[in-house]
Amino acid sequence: MRNLRHTCIAIGAATLVLLSACEEENNFQDGLNVADVGQAFDSNGDIIRAAYKHANGDGSLTSVLSASSLTAFMPTDQAFKNAGYFNTESVNEGDAAVLKDIFLYHVMEGAKRAADITDGDAQTLATGKKISFVVGDEVRITGLGNQGKAATLTAVDANVSNGFMHVIDGLLLPASRKLTDITIQNGAFDLLEAALIKADLLTTLAATGPFTVFAPTDDAFITYLEIPTKDAAGKTRTRAAVQADAIAKINSLDPDDLKEVLTYHIVSGILKSDDFTAGSLTTLNGSALTIGLDDDNNLKSITGIGNVDDDGDDIPSNPVQLDVIGVNGVIQIVGQVLKPE
Repeated sequence: MRNLRHTCIAIGAATLVLLSACEEENNFQDGLNVADVGQAFDSNGDIIRAAYKHANGDGSLTSVLSASSLTAFMPTDQAFKNAGYFNTESVNEGDAAVLKDIFLYHVMEGAKRAADITDGDAQTLATGKKISFVVGDEVRITGLGNQGKAATLTAVDANVSNGFMHVIDGLLLPASRKLTDITIQNGAFDLLEAALIKADLLTTLAATGPFTVFAPTDDAFITYLEIPTKDAAGKTRTRAAVQADAIAKINSLDPDDLKEVLTYHIVSGILKSDDFTAGSLTTLNGSALTIGLDDDNNLKSITGIGNVDDDGDDIPSNPVQLDVIGVNGVIQIVGQVLKPE
């Protein structure tokens, strides 16, 4: 653990920003303890700040995270993205209770510097739920729902008013998530959820699998369904109105036709971003997608048979977020509904 460096922190009148680790050892800055754990969560990164505000809608996190003597682990925005919360909208429209449990799961009683953390399990503020530490040259933390994927401390020992804050590169999950859980809990997939229900596929994605799912965002469905985002006067319609029209249109579709489209987004087996092979990939629909790789042989593009422009040229979909891991598979988030014909 000697290679971990203390975190410089800069505190303004109302914000605390955790910066990258300082270049030198042992330059821990005591006395910069204006913010408590909750205020720190509420002041770092667009996504984590949005997630905290949504989770703290009733103000209950404020009181819990202002208690004395706490140790907190600050996930980065990228950590949220890797868990499927890839933008502020996906957390603002997500399940607030799930997010609240996630924040409580990143905090434990007792103010501990990184050097005080030892191997083993530790109880968090999420009732009855523990995290597990493995300490070596680096500190690794695994949550109950992380499918063995540990987070690593990347910066340590930021002093806040009620304890210490450490930065981690992964989101700690207090419960295992099936692919359906990710879809339902994340506000970016309301239309995919509605489509899966209409096509009677939720049960399929809740099964053992495993599956790889190319999950279109709500915006992808809005484009696919040709839902107008402006009214007759050219004024932008509310998100709620657009979503309501999209759900109504989904519910008007033939479930068998919808199933044909949705199964074109599902592949048997787990394919992470570095597992793909360029070329044809057969889906549960029976038809094939075309996979493109980047120079490092990671997933770069997915093209459906029917994703073509007026001239017949392919319109590939680039992944919005890669490798969102569930207990029964993996989600690759895409910005386009893939068309099988």
